[in-house]
Amino acid sequence: LLWARRSGRIRSLMRSFSDRIFWPRVEAREAVKGKLHKFMRELPVEDRFLDPKYQLKLMATHPKISQHGMAAMPNCNFGFMSATGVVVPLNGAVIPAVVGLDIGCGITARKTSLKYSELPESLKDLRLAIQESVPHGHSSLEHLSDDYGSWSSVPDNIQRLYNKHLATHYAWIGKRAPEAIIEHPQQQLGTLGLPDHFVEMSTDELENVWILVHTGSRKPGRKLGEYFTSLARNEMGVNAFSLPNVNLAYIEESSKSFKDYLAAERWANKYAKFNRELIAKNVVNCLREHVPSSFRNFSGQVEVIDCPHNFASKETHMGSEFYVLRRGAISAKLDEVGIVAGTMTDKSYIVKGTGHDKSFESCSSGVGRTRSKSREASYEDFTRALEEADRPLEYRKSSRWMETAPSSYKNVAAVMRAQGKLCDIVHTLTPILNIKGE
Repeated sequence: LLWARRSGRIRSLMRSFSDRIFWPRVEAREAVKGKLHKFMRELPVEDRFLDPKYQLKLMATHPKISQHGMAAMPNCNFGFMSATGVVVPLNGAVIPAVVGLDIGCGITARKTSLKYSELPESLKDLRLAIQESVPHGHSSLEHLSDDYGSWSSVPDNIQRLYNKHLATHYAWIGKRAPEAIIEHPQQQLGTLGLPDHFVEMSTDELENVWILVHTGSRKPGRKLGEYFTSLARNEMGVNAFSLPNVNLAYIEESSKSFKDYLAAERWANKYAKFNRELIAKNVVNCLREHVPSSFRNFSGQVEVIDCPHNFASKETHMGSEFYVLRRGAISAKLDEVGIVAGTMTDKSYIVKGTGHDKSFESCSSGVGRTRSKSREASYEDFTRALEEADRPLEYRKSSRWMETAPSSYKNVAAVMRAQGKLCDIVHTLTPILNIKGE
């Protein structure tokens, strides 16, 4: 009896401890009402492990959440430490885990003056040339010099750009937080990353050729994200256990670390934007070498859109000022141009925001997963998607491509219907070439 009583007490304590860390308290569940604006009600996930509802409840009951609540976009699904596809306005604080580890990740879209009919009949040689000129994937996270997804010898133009625009600020971050930086971050500037990131060529409804690049701040940004997420927990100490989830530890505006985080976040966003720009320029150069000679003087930037979807920003909504954290969501102020990415066989969209107040002037950045990476799609699913595509797709076959097969994601048409009040479609892009990392 004594053993049973003791073990029962231990189990009770463990349940209490678990509830305080991972699940909202009973009274907090009621507080979710009116604090969570969902734009994803008719977009269920196939894999229950990707269901974000518990993470959303935890976030909506956070003590720093705005009085107007937060928003879940149509692409919302379970994410590492925090749901993705969310817009989280906070009062006088930031939560590094919400912005995530790929700070500044986003998409660049370049409209060219080329028409689809001016491209070579086969895009295979072009794809191989892009793969050769843009390092992608990774083989070593510890040593970038051994990583085939990084530059073994940094090109002169990239080194000059890094020295001019990024080196001084990064050195300053290193003095403030030596553990937050890596050696030679320029080795990943102009490189793609893993399968979630891609280089794509598409055509719009008028047959114009577009170049899309999806990537972020690579290992330098990841290191910064990890450092400040850990720092937030350490600074809160035992107070972190009073939060709905310890991963949602925050840094207050009055803290010195707050300014350090915002400075690091701005640097990572700048790095990520340059990263996408350099890749896009490389793709334009490859394209110039592979189109017929009579078309080689085409413009590679008739229109350029750069659209981050993992970032923090100080903004005013509904008459109040907040620090707005977006993860898997883009800013969609009235008439602001953005990009909503589909899967490798699905359409993507150039959109204009409507400035919807309940979404905090935001919309989805993409489609969101409906199946976890551990439940890979079948080869039959993938070939069926290729057969149903509007145009033949030139793509790289990879040992990891099944993780990002189209059937692992929500339907992009359904996502666009769900956010019909958040943005208007300007251009519809159909993919014709796709390269992912490995």
